[in-house]
Amino acid sequence: MTFKNRLAKILLWISITLLTCAFGLMAAHLYLGDRHFDTGRNFFPPESQFLNMDATDFNFAVMADSGNNNLVLEKIIRHARRSDTKYDFILYLGDLVMNRHETYFYWMLSEIQPKLHHKPFYMVPGNHDVIHDGDTDKSFYRSVMGPTYYWFGYGDTLFIGLDSSAEYMEEEQFLWLENTLNKIRPNFSHCIIFSHRPPQIVPGRRDHKMDDASIARLRQIVRRHRNKIDAMFFGHVHYFSEQKFEGVPIYTAPTAGQGSSVDKRFGYIGVQVTRKGVTDVRPVFIEPPEYRREYFEIFWAAHILTPKLRGIVTVMLILSAVSSAGYLAMRRKNA
Repeated sequence: MTFKNRLAKILLWISITLLTCAFGLMAAHLYLGDRHFDTGRNFFPPESQFLNMDATDFNFAVMADSGNNNLVLEKIIRHARRSDTKYDFILYLGDLVMNRHETYFYWMLSEIQPKLHHKPFYMVPGNHDVIHDGDTDKSFYRSVMGPTYYWFGYGDTLFIGLDSSAEYMEEEQFLWLENTLNKIRPNFSHCIIFSHRPPQIVPGRRDHKMDDASIARLRQIVRRHRNKIDAMFFGHVHYFSEQKFEGVPIYTAPTAGQGSSVDKRFGYIGVQVTRKGVTDVRPVFIEPPEYRREYFEIFWAAHILTPKLRGIVTVMLILSAVSSAGYLAMRRKNA
């Protein structure tokens, strides 16, 4: 076989390989993208809905701050699901991912959905869910996870989820909160507020809180409605703590995957609600899995199935076309 024939065959195989890879990546992107987007819709919260209206005694779990560490979060979800305590739903207080990135969300949701076994998973955003390369944008979170703040009723308890992901809270949200407490709260016996950043310093994490202006504004509202609020739950600090804010008990959740310099244990909070209100708040800790992160899958989710894929596929198709043209040109010369 002459050198030109060998070169023609090499060009043909290069063209076929590049074409196959390009179409394979496109097919994977379309399949996984559609599947994950549908999965995201399954996590939309029950905004302004009344659920299980006859419930007066129930339990729910509070989790936060997995930050793409799905192995730990999966184990925590399985532990809560198999617990002797029947948790009716999960409140997730933000930082599901490490950076606002479309495929991070799709990958995480596809990983945890089978572990939930249809258990409801209601989320509010954390800072990592809306920030990417220093830029804050909540539009993608809304498209995948639904509203960033909302209320829903479960039995005779009102749940109010607030958006403190960007450190500050806009006046529009404070007006909404005041209106919700004035008009919706009277329909319920109890009320629970949940969000990502706590409204005051938690020991050991002085920088992990809302900004001072938002704290002052929230303090005004809670002070006026303190007798209407049973408890408040927050994430962001990566360990369990219990304090009071204007007389209202507030709790922070253990980390569900991200590291902590204060308490290295992973876990969640189990909460019991009865006719008397919040009667039991208990941290539950688990042993972490042997491997804490699936780095290869995170790399795949972040760097392959992204809008950059279009550029990669375009280059592959151009190179494939060039190789095919070279092969045909050499075949004509050898004919």
